[in-house]
Parts: sequence; structure tokens; C-alpha cells
Amino acid sequence: MTGAGLASEDLVSVMASHGVRLAGAGDELKCLCPFHEDSMPSLSVNREKGVYHCFGCGAKGNARTFAARMAGRSGGFGGRPRRDAPRR
Repeated sequence: MTGAGLASEDLVSVMASHGVRLAGAGDELKCLCPFHEDSMPSLSVNREKGVYHCFGCGAKGNARTFAARMAGRSGGFGGRPRRDAPRR
């Protein structure tokens, strides 16, 4: 799933492949943010638009930025990986 051809619906698949459990119905989903300590779901996913945003730490992006961030590369924070982001 690399390259410019990542479709918006691939975000949910990419997140699931990294063990993220999304809850909700329709196009709006929520989950615990994998990029910081989270006790309540703060990461919102819009399936139709193919984007995510965390209201706790500010992480945001699409399937490509999510996969890059989970792989330990930059994404969502001005090109700097967060130091408190867990490595999975």
C-alpha cells in the first residue's frame, strides 16, 4: 500500500493492519490514539475523506502518513516524530 494510489477507504485497512481497533458506525469512527498514552478514544477517523485527527496529541493525516508514522518515520508533526509515540 505504498505510492500515490492509496484510496481513502484504505485508511481503515492500514489502521487495522497495525492493530488499531476502530469503533463507530458509518463514516465517522473513533479509537484510542496509538501515538500517545490514551485512556479514552481521542483519534477520529473520517472513512469517506480518508483522514484521521487526534484531539489529544494533534496527530493527523491519511493512510500514507499513518503508515509512515507507525513505521517510525515523520508524519503529522511538521516532519518530527513525537518522542512520546510508542513504537509498535
